[in-house]
Amino acid sequence: MRPKVTCLLIMPVLVLLTLQPCRAQTTLVREGTEVLLKAVARYFGKASAKELGQELAQYGGKKAARKLASRLVREGGEEGLQRASALAAQYGPDVLRALDHAPSTRTLLRALDDLAPQDVAPALRRLSAGSQGRMLATVVERHGAGALRAELAHPGLGGQLVRQLGDDGVKLAASLNRHQIITLTQHADDIGKLAAAQRTGLMRLLYDDTKGMIAFMGRFMEQHPGKVLFTAATTTVILSNADRILGGADMVLDADGNPTVASKPGLIDRLAERIVEGVLHPLLRVLLPIMAIGAALWIAIKLWPMYRHQRATLSAAARKGRAENVDNKHESSRPANP
Repeated sequence: MRPKVTCLLIMPVLVLLTLQPCRAQTTLVREGTEVLLKAVARYFGKASAKELGQELAQYGGKKAARKLASRLVREGGEEGLQRASALAAQYGPDVLRALDHAPSTRTLLRALDDLAPQDVAPALRRLSAGSQGRMLATVVERHGAGALRAELAHPGLGGQLVRQLGDDGVKLAASLNRHQIITLTQHADDIGKLAAAQRTGLMRLLYDDTKGMIAFMGRFMEQHPGKVLFTAATTTVILSNADRILGGADMVLDADGNPTVASKPGLIDRLAERIVEGVLHPLLRVLLPIMAIGAALWIAIKLWPMYRHQRATLSAAARKGRAENVDNKHESSRPANP
């Protein structure tokens, strides 16, 4: 009997101990909800209660705030709730929407902390924008603040590129211009589906000569609209002819769609062409006038003695002719002998 009595006395105590953390968490969620709503109110400052009410109604009101507070407490504890409230007071309801879209509020808050202060507000606007915000938040879950920086550098494309190419997308987005990003994004899904070895090879080409590879992709789209460039077969051909591709060669598809590379200059020819264009052409532009002047002087030096000799000969002949004419006149003017 005594053990049974003991169990009956202990069980209520255990139940109370179990419920105590739940009650504490419930209290924290209730208080956190009020904290979030007050933080948004501070953001609006002197805005009327009507305007504030409309904004909160669009967000989902107290019910949505409570749901978010519950997530924040569950995923990050009181620290996560405090961080979210501080951001909401500074940036408004975009914070709440962005956190709602995040697979993990803790991960998103960490990514926002890694951004430069001036990038936080535009990042929250991108994250809070409906289905695109949800997609971006999912990418941030895997790639952190780098995905946000890529999206801010190339709105509408940076996050997509990171989703397709992962950390390679983060690196490329930091170095490409808008036109290059547009071209690469059109092929990124196909690149992402390649076998690991082929994808690694293509990434190496992109890093080694980004401009040349992007130009090649652009030419292919112009010459073969609607065709997929990076299949297993075409990628094998590209990697086997990397030097020619980077030198300006094009991908050619026969009637059956089999890929080949058109004959274009390789590395040696390309280097020779660059030397001619970069060194010889400027040099010739300087040397040709000098050579022309030198040739003219050489010709003048060679011809001048001949010209003087010819002129002296002609002068002597002229003098001799005049002398003969004078003699003839004298001869004709003498009287005839009887």
